[in-house]
Amino acid sequence: MQPTRAQVRLQYLQLLNDPSSLIFDVAGGTQFQAAFSPAYNALWTAFLTHQCPRIELIQYVIVPPLTYSLTPAQMGINDFGDFIYLSERTLGSNDKYVDLNMVDRLTQRLPTDRLIEANYRNDTFYFIGSTSVRDLQVKYDTSGEAPTDDNAVIGVDGCLDFLANYAAGTAAPWKGYDELGERYLQFAVGPRYADGYLGGELFRLIQPRVRSRQHVQMASKPYSTTRRIVNRRGTPYVAAQMGTTGGGATNVPVQFSTSNGTITGVIDGVNCVFWLTIGGVYAMQVYKNGDLLTPNVDYTSVNNQITLTPAATLQVNDPPDYLTVWAYLAPSGVVV
Repeated sequence: MQPTRAQVRLQYLQLLNDPSSLIFDVAGGTQFQAAFSPAYNALWTAFLTHQCPRIELIQYVIVPPLTYSLTPAQMGINDFGDFIYLSERTLGSNDKYVDLNMVDRLTQRLPTDRLIEANYRNDTFYFIGSTSVRDLQVKYDTSGEAPTDDNAVIGVDGCLDFLANYAAGTAAPWKGYDELGERYLQFAVGPRYADGYLGGELFRLIQPRVRSRQHVQMASKPYSTTRRIVNRRGTPYVAAQMGTTGGGATNVPVQFSTSNGTITGVIDGVNCVFWLTIGGVYAMQVYKNGDLLTPNVDYTSVNNQITLTPAATLQVNDPPDYLTVWAYLAPSGVVV
């Protein structure tokens, strides 16, 4: 169970035999917060020290059309540490969330009905924008700052006893109950916590997470091209495909679509031939209504001409079918 701050506070008061909060939480919650913060900090520090997954939370955000940037605060996240992933789906649908590609530089293309990719820099997420409202799922690590909202969920299963006992052990000496405070702290972290040894409830929380990491086999890095055993390096950069965009950046596809007129051709359920408005196409991926088509099965292509099979041609529906193409343009001087 992942407890809320309110549940931790309730057990904290019960341990101190102060259910009416007349002694250990009489200053509008500030006394409990002063005891709760060290407990939360001890939990966070143990996670970082032992390289365990951090305290992870999920936030759901509605992204209006043509939104080009969002900060964690604008997403309603006040304890943002670092993101784990972003995924999207159509607002109000039951579709599976599809992860956004996190890139160092956004692709040079026009907005579509999906976000597709994002760039994170200077504590802000940047998008190309979408033409429709998107439902965004953000999974992130908390910053380690103790929450002040009683409804806040502490994203660690089974941490209620630890947080309540550590907070009670911190607060008890304030009223002269040193022996009681020591007993609660030993239950929370063990008798040798000051010497750097985990014990008690904190050890119980950390141990299975450490063991789960020890069971993960790490793949070795490949040897260098010289095949020298003593010389090992990271995976080399491999270009996606040869090609350039109109801006001159290599290996970045350009998007074309019948929706914005960059793909020409009559949509009548009969016509099978469509053209990209730019020639010199080296390679492409073709999508019909967002579904990837199979080359030489659903279509054939020569340079910037696409010929669909009769089964795959665009129909006049409401809304009509649409074609989207991600195309790699050949470098100058290369004849396609």
